[in-house]
Amino acid sequence: MKFVVIWTIIFGSIALVLLRSPKARSWWRIFRYSRKVKILSIAVPLIILALSVTTILIPPAPKKTVDENTVFLEYSLGKVTDLLNKGDFVLGNDCLEKGATPELVYILPAILRVYNKEVQRATTPHLEQLKDTLGVTFVGYKQFKNRGIRIIKRLKRTLGKRYLVTLTSKGDRHLLQVVYLGTPWTAEQLSSLPVMEAAITHGVDPALLMSLVKHVSDFQMNYEKDSKHKGMLALREGTGLEQIFIGARMLREALDGGNALEDILVQFYPVHPPRSAPEDWRKDPMRRSWVEQVLGDIQFYRNNGLDLTVKDSKGGRNRLPAILQPLVPVVGAQAASKIAELPADSQATILEDELLGVTDSALAAEGGLEEAPAGDAANPPEPTAAGEAGAAAPEQPAPPAPEQPASPAPEKPDTAEEPEIIDLNKL
Repeated sequence: MKFVVIWTIIFGSIALVLLRSPKARSWWRIFRYSRKVKILSIAVPLIILALSVTTILIPPAPKKTVDENTVFLEYSLGKVTDLLNKGDFVLGNDCLEKGATPELVYILPAILRVYNKEVQRATTPHLEQLKDTLGVTFVGYKQFKNRGIRIIKRLKRTLGKRYLVTLTSKGDRHLLQVVYLGTPWTAEQLSSLPVMEAAITHGVDPALLMSLVKHVSDFQMNYEKDSKHKGMLALREGTGLEQIFIGARMLREALDGGNALEDILVQFYPVHPPRSAPEDWRKDPMRRSWVEQVLGDIQFYRNNGLDLTVKDSKGGRNRLPAILQPLVPVVGAQAASKIAELPADSQATILEDELLGVTDSALAAEGGLEEAPAGDAANPPEPTAAGEAGAAAPEQPAPPAPEQPASPAPEKPDTAEEPEIIDLNKL
């Protein structure tokens, strides 16, 4: 409509200027008696008037926007449901009906992992609270004092000062409560878990995928490049977090095509012309600068937990086998690298135990990894997306391994140190 009004004003101004000249007025006196000119001179103003009245009286349809808070709440609820279906805990008092705070849901796998590490023959926890306070009840042990102290100590070291951890015992019921005292997480922090999940599913670098989302939309679900390209990656399809998984699939297909990484990244450049990567894109300083920014932030996200590779003894970085990549969010990258050094039959046994929530076999296989230094936990910075994803990413289903006799894993000593854990707060 604005286009019609602007050009009407332009043509009207031109007509007024022309009619001021004697020659133009003489031509008008000749054509004004024509029947077609009369019809046209009446019809055009009427059409413009009708369009103007319609625009004024009928307001434009409101744009459909995505409620980011609702999307992340639904995603968090889905992760809790996945853990519940796997049998990692049982539900108490229908706590899922009251909502699920992402800041608490993302640390739930870490809490269950610490409990399984500290308690021999651990019972199934009961999830009691999840909205403003994360409450987990452990049932079956009358004497829980020493175990409780160790659990609280490890959780405080892992979660940092922004989480208040308490344990209340009454008979054989021990209620662990965690309250988040920090500022609400940003969209970047909340997007880290779906980014890690999509990266593991499609076999791409999670740090690269995270950097792409950052430089396309800055983690805004309602980002709009034009009427066709919207969302976190400005794609033609998908809404909310769905575009992260679509983008990971597109990235995997492009990488399989053998193209250079820079040529692949420029296809995500969210400026017209869309989705085009001409051979001379390097002559465009804006596109070249954008690609350099995407590549520059990859290492930042890798340093903060979004990584599927581990350092070897010589300082080089090796990618884990695909079958062991789902273990990274469960036991940490360094622990998974130790499992990768074991025979294939032992790997299959440990993988099956870990994905079922039995973590003792992986710890025994590591044999004596030293505990991660906790010096930074005393003064942790604000949590970011990468740090939270490393400790709380959901376990992905692994391909079934052939049944073979498993090598017996050495028995875990009581004084064994816990494996290196990706710090949730290192940013």
